[in-house]
Amino acid sequence: MHSSEFKSAANHIGKKAIVVGCGSSARDIAHDFCDHGVDITRYQRSSTFVISAKSAATMLGIMYKDDFPTELADTYNTSLPWAVVRRLCQRKVSAIAETADKAILSF
Repeated sequence: MHSSEFKSAANHIGKKAIVVGCGSSARDIAHDFCDHGVDITRYQRSSTFVISAKSAATMLGIMYKDDFPTELADTYNTSLPWAVVRRLCQRKVSAIAETADKAILSF
């Protein structure tokens, strides 16, 4: 079923479910399933980058500062082609994972 049709996981107790996607609706639905004890699997097409809130704030703080207009920061952050932004983010997150966030990501 599509997320727009989902009402509650209460009807799925004791069953298995798969949630496809990584957006906020998928997260909310997966959380509801977990709260109801449903055996949940979550699937997405591409990888997810995990980064601490502290490291994200450091990255965003480069442009998003009190003395820098938000509109201009938004323009700078959306001025590159998506493929370039994606690759830059992959490199940034990888570098952070190997340095600042290494302790929280090591298991």
